[in-house]
Amino acid sequence: MARIIIKIGDVFQISPEEGRIKFFQYVENDATQLGSAVIRAFKQDYGADESIDLAMIAHGEIEFHAHCFLRLGINMECWTKAGKASIATGKAPLFRDTYDYGRAAWEEPILISSNWVVWCINQPFRTVKELRGEYQQAEIGMVMSPVDIVYRMHHGAYNLPFYPSSE
Repeated sequence: MARIIIKIGDVFQISPEEGRIKFFQYVENDATQLGSAVIRAFKQDYGADESIDLAMIAHGEIEFHAHCFLRLGINMECWTKAGKASIATGKAPLFRDTYDYGRAAWEEPILISSNWVVWCINQPFRTVKELRGEYQQAEIGMVMSPVDIVYRMHHGAYNLPFYPSSE
């Protein structure tokens, strides 16, 4: 198999579910989150037999932003590279994370946190304790597995039963 070159602007398609294909675009690397790729996933889905215009897709409505490792998703066959398109400008995504996620097997999970940090790509974390105002809309900023990215694209939310909420 030929090595796939990955560059900012590349558009990927995820494996279809029920004959529908969805796309995301690699928009940047985030040094504040393990140097991972930042993607933006598009809301619109397409039929497997539809003609695809990547430029139109890349300027479509954004459903969410996330951190992931693109090569891992290719190796796991969760997505394939569809091509390249210019990156539409827009508001920089805001991410959040909590220090209350993760636990030992014998510990109860913390389901509501007041120990949050927020950041924009390549900016330092800012401790905010509680998520209020615009911070409530911030994306979960953990580096997600390819399976988690595909799940969210198909179902609209991550399957993270023990990730704390802010309320």
